[in-house]
Amino acid sequence: DKIELRYDFGWHTVTLSDSSVFAPVIAIDNGKPVAVVNTDKNCKDTNGFYTTDVKLVAAAEDAGEYYSGIKKIEYKIKTDDKESEWVSIYELNDEAGELAKKVGDLDITVNSSEYSRSNVTVFVRAYDIAGNVSDESSVVLNILTVKPSVVIEYNENDVSPYAAEGTVWYNVKRTAVVKITDRADAFNRLSAESGFKFEDSSVKDVSFSEWTHNGDVHTAVVTFVSQGEYKIAAYEYVNSASLSAESVSFKGSNTKYFGIDETLPFGELVSSNSS
Repeated sequence: DKIELRYDFGWHTVTLSDSSVFAPVIAIDNGKPVAVVNTDKNCKDTNGFYTTDVKLVAAAEDAGEYYSGIKKIEYKIKTDDKESEWVSIYELNDEAGELAKKVGDLDITVNSSEYSRSNVTVFVRAYDIAGNVSDESSVVLNILTVKPSVVIEYNENDVSPYAAEGTVWYNVKRTAVVKITDRADAFNRLSAESGFKFEDSSVKDVSFSEWTHNGDVHTAVVTFVSQGEYKIAAYEYVNSASLSAESVSFKGSNTKYFGIDETLPFGELVSSNSS
């Protein structure tokens, strides 16, 4: 004889011989499955930042001695400003197949361009055939793909410079406003204050004020404090995610080659008496 047993999530058939005595056995699965999600071991971060697509690996196991098997595994992504729908990455479709106590090595890829944010949380949950739902497992990512930019704008200090021997000279210390646009949690003050690169024959002393921060805009005033000729080759900025500035612009006049001479000339009048 043939007896069909109906479950919520599929058909399972038990065949008995003519001499069999039917003794129904009911197994109850009321234990939650366990879901886990982690970053792939080959997916590396820089100081906690991911700058490319992030690969995750999900798995689930149906707990307990009596288990009905994993039916479905799904994930969603949540940020401070949006939340996705649940997306299935595994679902039992072969209803006559062997029940799976454990399902693993399921890939999830988080698109770095779409989720270039801090606090990107990926949740994973699993269902078993009996209808039990796991607690949500999660991993938090910090993703940054937008490169910083720098603007350096000189103050003229209300002084008319004069040219001598091919160099424009100022008789006061020059200042410039350095404005860096970079996500707040990636701003690198040490890199910002060591960004000026000088030619070998240049004086090199600069002094930065305290930085002010307005969202992702970071501003300070740099003072060129030494007397002599400044010869600026470049300004380089690298943030905490190891992303270099995509653009650096200098604004004003005489932005890379200028001299500072605050020394007053000294003259002496000598008179002679003739007899």
